[in-house]
Amino acid sequence: MLRADATDAELEFDNFKEGFEHLRPRLQHPDLQDLSIIAQGLSDAINNLAFLNALYPLMNRQLIDRDLLPSLENIEAPVQSILAAMECRGVAFYPNHLKRNEAQANERIEALEAQARTITNDSSFLLSSPQQISNYLYDILKMKVPSGLVQKTKSQRSTSEETLQALKAASNGSPHPIIDVILEFRTLNKLLTTYIKPLPTFCLPQRIHPQWSECAVRTGRLSCRQPNLQQVPKDDGASVRRSFVPSKKETMCLFACDYSQKEVRILAHMSGDKALISLFQMDANVDIYKQMSSLIRNKPVESITAQERAQFKQVTLALLYGMSPNQVAKKLNITKSQAIQMMNDFFRRFQGVKNWMEDTKEFARRNHYVVTIAGRRRYLDGIDSDDNGAKAQAERQAINTVIQGSAADLMKCSMINIAENLQRWQEDNSSNGTSSRPRILLQIHDELVLELNFVETDIRRLQAIATKSLTRDCEEYFHLKVPLLLTCSCGMSWHGMKAI
Repeated sequence: MLRADATDAELEFDNFKEGFEHLRPRLQHPDLQDLSIIAQGLSDAINNLAFLNALYPLMNRQLIDRDLLPSLENIEAPVQSILAAMECRGVAFYPNHLKRNEAQANERIEALEAQARTITNDSSFLLSSPQQISNYLYDILKMKVPSGLVQKTKSQRSTSEETLQALKAASNGSPHPIIDVILEFRTLNKLLTTYIKPLPTFCLPQRIHPQWSECAVRTGRLSCRQPNLQQVPKDDGASVRRSFVPSKKETMCLFACDYSQKEVRILAHMSGDKALISLFQMDANVDIYKQMSSLIRNKPVESITAQERAQFKQVTLALLYGMSPNQVAKKLNITKSQAIQMMNDFFRRFQGVKNWMEDTKEFARRNHYVVTIAGRRRYLDGIDSDDNGAKAQAERQAINTVIQGSAADLMKCSMINIAENLQRWQEDNSSNGTSSRPRILLQIHDELVLELNFVETDIRRLQAIATKSLTRDCEEYFHLKVPLLLTCSCGMSWHGMKAI
């Protein structure tokens, strides 16, 4: 709460105590060498509790002075117990078929490596070597670094996925075959080394218990580690996701509830832009990116193409993430002038958003922090820096933190809401379903994953509870000016869940 920039080391309890030496207890205990391990643990616990008791009034005063106490008491503290339960519960994981996937991935990687050696006519060519790839692309094939992408030194010319995709897009429909080989190799190799091989090592047994943290990301988003399940890709990671199943595969299922267009809805609320708000108020289920593109291009909604919608979505999200015109140009593979034009078109149609962004940056410059929808603060040390680059980065962080941080507040609030409503599952059972309460397993970006009995009445009941908890209850708590939209799905594994 107070130190959003704290490092992992600083968050360790023993290191944290070093800054408050004067509060360390001076309690007399017997020589620890003469105590049993249990007694030593009790002695340490007494010392730590005494330290926390002395620290409490100091921290509480800072929380009150900075108006952080409501956020701590109403959101941050309650969600801790939910995260603790998620850690203890874990999620069922069956690694058996991952072994088959590992063999298949290794076989395909060997085939790709052989194909690359044939294409390059080089028996020593390694797909795992950026140096060799760079030499082949830029020295042998004489490819040009796409406009707008930063070219590094000759020995380190970019071979990133972004660059490879840009080279592919610039080939007029006939990319050199080595590019697809490189991209497929990297996708498979990442799956193999990041998920397929490591995940079974976390299995205890047939369950994985990831660690959840509120403090690791400065915007306030929840993070996951040991292992990080938030980064498992949807499409490329299908084989991995298929290994995550309900606790009882024969009688239970997984249930996911996912916010739609959450960030842009938060933008509408925070900015108060009347044109943007009106789009959501007309129809809660509106395809907002198609509607916004229609307004800006002055075309009927039905005439907006999938490419136009996708482009406008990228521009909108780029603005929320504080991306520069150069970055937008690279993202969309367009020129910088085209990117500037698209961004200017956005601000001309949604002037309230532009005004809010400028006001937010000015607030950050005056106060050195920004505030999320729940009242959390993020301090921005570089906001008044003499270094223009550092200052511009802090200004981008100011916008991004308010949107992403408020999205985090919203997700934590929704977790508290649904956990409280699920506590009454047995008492409120009027639908002839089972009395076994659904349980929260994972929080993935804008999505919650739960498990419950595979019974139609239970699934429909949970859908109603999730919709109320994640939309109407949050709209009321934060007094939102726009409605929230939720999509629900269920299935027998984390992969291939079907919308309901």
